[in-house]
Amino acid sequence: MEKPLALVAKSPEFKQGIMQVWQPKGIGSDPPSLSVKEVQIKIPGCNETLTLPVYTNTKVIEVKTLLEDRLGVDADRLRLVYKTGSNYRQHQDCDEIARHVVLHGVKSFRRVKKHYEFPHLIIGAGHIGLKFAMTWLMEGITDFLVVDRKDKVGGTSWLDQANSTSRLQTEVGVYHLEYHENHGWPDWASDNPWPSRDKLLEHFQDVSERYGLLPYVRLNTSANSLNVIGKEYWSQSYEVTLKTKGKEEEVFRAGSVSLFPGNLTNPKRVTYPGEDTFEGDIVYGISSAFDYEKVRGNNVMIVGSGAFAVENVRTCVEHSAKKVYMVCRRKTISMPRLVSWFINQSLQAISAKLTLDSMTPMYDLIGVDQWSYYSVISNEARTNVTIKQKARFGIGDVYFLATACGYCEHIVDDTKRVSGNTVHLNSGRKLEDVGSILKLCGFNGEFANDRLLKIKEMYGWWVNRDYRRYIVAEPIFVDAGNFGSTSFSPGAISWTETQ
Repeated sequence: MEKPLALVAKSPEFKQGIMQVWQPKGIGSDPPSLSVKEVQIKIPGCNETLTLPVYTNTKVIEVKTLLEDRLGVDADRLRLVYKTGSNYRQHQDCDEIARHVVLHGVKSFRRVKKHYEFPHLIIGAGHIGLKFAMTWLMEGITDFLVVDRKDKVGGTSWLDQANSTSRLQTEVGVYHLEYHENHGWPDWASDNPWPSRDKLLEHFQDVSERYGLLPYVRLNTSANSLNVIGKEYWSQSYEVTLKTKGKEEEVFRAGSVSLFPGNLTNPKRVTYPGEDTFEGDIVYGISSAFDYEKVRGNNVMIVGSGAFAVENVRTCVEHSAKKVYMVCRRKTISMPRLVSWFINQSLQAISAKLTLDSMTPMYDLIGVDQWSYYSVISNEARTNVTIKQKARFGIGDVYFLATACGYCEHIVDDTKRVSGNTVHLNSGRKLEDVGSILKLCGFNGEFANDRLLKIKEMYGWWVNRDYRRYIVAEPIFVDAGNFGSTSFSPGAISWTETQ
């Protein structure tokens, strides 16, 4: 027999005279009775029977609270009736539950699906927004609209911040849009495990067409404002002002709002003294604002050491830069591709210790101890380890190979000023004959998203403890003692199923 049910109040919270917070109470908690019994619960007009192992002294309210949690029905709507002699009597909440009872208030033991009066709104047609829409269609949910301010699906990170040289740093097997336990890799992925920006955008468009998502997607449309309608929490809805390019604003009434803004949309800006006298190019190494052919045969300075900076090291080396100076105030850990694959293929999360140990061959190649980085927090025996840094892992082997071969130098310093083709560092060192400066200083949050959803606090992924307002953006930092993935799709699956 399964462990019997007996519940006890966890905290004295009452609502309309009914204790609301309960937790299982076992034999070790010294219940009034240690004897057990089985309760059979039936529903009129239904062939289903639910059998519960309980303690003899289990009260009706405890069973009703359990059913409320499992079925999604308010306990106040449930009535339990039992037979005494030739008559039927309704159980009171304080009664000990009878062995055979009839449940009124539900039609089945299957969880009741909540009905929404208004359609759902998804803001953002990037990876997560499209994954949400795909999942809902697979579940038979069709009353939703996806809006995006861009003219294509794919998301701002790939459409705006990436450029034609950008490639996926993690394996496409854990990034593609069809990632699911019932699906394999895309047909083209075996020959192209680290696809380019253009290939990924093509993939997003192709999947959207094949799964029938596009009729539910409205492009060139921004969400400008949101108003909460209704004072009663359980019946709230939302009026969202939408503006489609070339059309008048309209008000869309939504039953829920899910926002996926992306975190790679608002680059940090920095200006150095003397930039107006610099004789080369000073640009942000994102989007398509820079022609990388200009680095051929020239020295380049990259500002930063995060994922975008590591990606730009690869791009500059592939375009035959003479020397790449990677300048940052403190180094962040970069990850070899094999370690990324090791984490992503594992059924169990990989500890931070094993992750760092797996990086040893590549860090030995460049003569650096990865355990010395500021982001590594551990005890003396290195048995309890956390990696905590403000930038995501830059994943790739070119950074290590270029450093080992002398084509890249990673310098911990900051820029004091620039002049001509020289970069003057705070330490007094001068980087001579620099033809281009590529700034990759990370990204700032976009507070327009907070204002749109009227965020005062976040409760997990939910705004102001409202389960109908949901916001997710990819993390732009690392803070973990175990690593289950270095990619996006596993998280997108869990976020989708959570909501």
